[in-house]
Amino acid sequence: MEIYRWALGASALVLSNAASAQMLELPEIVVTSPSPIAARQTSENTIDNPPWSASSVSMPPAPSFNSVLVMTPQNTLSRGAASLGDTLGTAPGVSATSFSPVASRPVIRGLGGFRVRTQEDGIGSHDMANLGEDHAVTIDPLMSGQVEIIRGPGTLRYGSQAIGGVVSANNGRIPTSIPANGVTFQARGGFNSVSNGKDGAVLLDAGGGNLALHLDAFKRSAGDYRIPGGIQENSGYTSDGYSVGGSYIFNDGFIGLSYQNATMIYFIPGIDSAREKNHIDLRQEKWTGRGEWRVGQSGIDTVRYWLGFTDYKHKEIDGIGAAAEVGSTFKNREFESRVEISHLPFSTAFGELRGSGRGPVGPARSFSRRCGGGTAGSRPREESGRIHLRGIADHTVAARAGRRPCRAHNHRRHGRQLPGFLPAAARRPDSLRGQSKLCPDRRQRRALV
Repeated sequence: MEIYRWALGASALVLSNAASAQMLELPEIVVTSPSPIAARQTSENTIDNPPWSASSVSMPPAPSFNSVLVMTPQNTLSRGAASLGDTLGTAPGVSATSFSPVASRPVIRGLGGFRVRTQEDGIGSHDMANLGEDHAVTIDPLMSGQVEIIRGPGTLRYGSQAIGGVVSANNGRIPTSIPANGVTFQARGGFNSVSNGKDGAVLLDAGGGNLALHLDAFKRSAGDYRIPGGIQENSGYTSDGYSVGGSYIFNDGFIGLSYQNATMIYFIPGIDSAREKNHIDLRQEKWTGRGEWRVGQSGIDTVRYWLGFTDYKHKEIDGIGAAAEVGSTFKNREFESRVEISHLPFSTAFGELRGSGRGPVGPARSFSRRCGGGTAGSRPREESGRIHLRGIADHTVAARAGRRPCRAHNHRRHGRQLPGFLPAAARRPDSLRGQSKLCPDRRQRRALV
């Protein structure tokens, strides 16, 4: 009997210790991570950032959960490549088709073609590169400026086509600010010995009052490049282009328009292609419009829009001069528009919902008319259009006084009314963005962003 009572008392002691262990609360853990996008220019009025200048950011920052790789203009120019694919081909997770020195399209995590969107100043490149590996992307690295490679959930803001990723070039052809000294001039160029290649470009930005102007022109050419044991025949190219753009800039935003023209003639390497002197003659004209209005009241933070119309055409030609014969002709006329509305942060019954520069909501439209055909084959005329509406929001769950942070999500069940938009002083500062709190309860451990 004593042994039984002793065993019963030991069992009760173990249960008591287990109960007390379950009620032990662990200290809170705060994990911080820097934003993957470089810090943006502040809006303070200084000599370099006068009160009449608009935001210098060519694209609104992507949500913090994006996987974004940013390449500065210096990075892109230092590669010395003639195509966007070869320029980005050494970036982590990115490769290139490398069909020719000019026709090389980016491949992101093994996905390419229609699954990767290429765009400049927020509007798609509107070329035919996604229909064939021998078709070139019309974004030239000399004029691409800053390039962002966007992967992950943030690609949804550009439509369902961009499931593999987005390559976004911000070339500044629509000015968003007035130069500090009124005029900015740049000249760039290069030479390579492997193909006797030469390239050069000039850029001019000027402005005063509320008007800003941008002008640029570029040209590049190269012969057949050398390989071990000889020369790769039929690999030369030549391309040139120019653009002009202007903007009206006011205190809370800007409205701008640009026009660009590009031509390209490049040869396709290969034994049969070299025998027939197969090459592509490409022409493209493009109009782009863009604007931004920073409202900052009535629940709306910023309204942005993008417009673009492109007339594209290229011919696939066999032979040179009088012996030239057009095998196929591809045409594309495409119109694209997008509107994004970012709301001000406002408090809810279970936290703070943010959209200031981080939560775009708006419709996007795209209409295209493509056709191609010739002796080498035919492609029927194709007309397509897409209209989609999407919304992205950043929800910050805040713990209430006297309650555990991990139970804040339970307030969703009560259907409480939203208290309203937060005043400027109560908004979450930028320095705290990217922080998350881990709930000490293992059964309900989660990141509250």
